[in-house]
Amino acid sequence: MSGGEPTKKAKEENAMYSIDSVKYSGITERGGRRCAAVQVTPLGDGDVPLVAYFVKTGIDQYEMVEVVRNDSDLAIDWFENNLHEAYQQISDEAFASGGRTDARWQRETFKQEILAYSGIREQLKSNL
Repeated sequence: MSGGEPTKKAKEENAMYSIDSVKYSGITERGGRRCAAVQVTPLGDGDVPLVAYFVKTGIDQYEMVEVVRNDSDLAIDWFENNLHEAYQQISDEAFASGGRTDARWQRETFKQEILAYSGIREQLKSNL
């Protein structure tokens, strides 16, 4: 599935967060670690956008170290301030839903779905 968008079936298999689109956002620091920020737009109309943070763990290997809800409003939050309530961390427990109780499986599936989007793995490789 490399190089293209995930299939509709792959999107539906991740019950917690089905992904509509993914966009590389840039490099930042989280918890003292250099991370790549990736913006994730959920498939549901009312779902809040997410930001997933990745670190490099090996050759073409990446760990998703944090996922936050990006509930900011650019009309109000015209600067990217990750220190206020607009960015809420998503806990591992939040990934255990949709009849699947294995949060690690859900989180790993979500990570792989993000990395499968066209250009994302290449952006991480170039910038981390």
